[in-house]
Amino acid sequence: MATFDLDILIVEDNHTYRALILSAFKEHNCRTATTYQEGVDLYNSRKPHISFLDINLPDGNGLDLLKIITDDDPQAYCIILTGSAAPEDVSRAQTYGAMEYILKPFTATRIQETLDHFEIYRNKLIEIACDEDEIELSLAKKFAHSKQKIDKQP
Repeated sequence: MATFDLDILIVEDNHTYRALILSAFKEHNCRTATTYQEGVDLYNSRKPHISFLDINLPDGNGLDLLKIITDDDPQAYCIILTGSAAPEDVSRAQTYGAMEYILKPFTATRIQETLDHFEIYRNKLIEIACDEDEIELSLAKKFAHSKQKIDKQP
């Protein structure tokens, strides 16, 4: 489970599914949108840790919102919620960077599992960032050592 408060965006026009997700994450900071445009606006104002995106929204397509989010942040953790198992939707979701694709109807348990998946993903990103920092530090030390050798030459 998350050891800090998560910002969660829920873009879902169905009240029942929205309420189910909210109940699963009541200890976190959740914002909800019922339309594509509200989703865009909330994402831009908030940059959430996790985004749940319905595909079929009254004024747009959640897959288009997914693309906006992952274009802005390629490491964003986005989860598609849909009743559609259409291959073209699954393919677009994968292409645009969805981390999970959850078919409706879903359970609270299934939604809560996404938090465990997010934690694994977040920890992996932290590990990669630490490895990159170690590499940069190692290169900086090597550069400084080489520079010292050059400075000592007559």
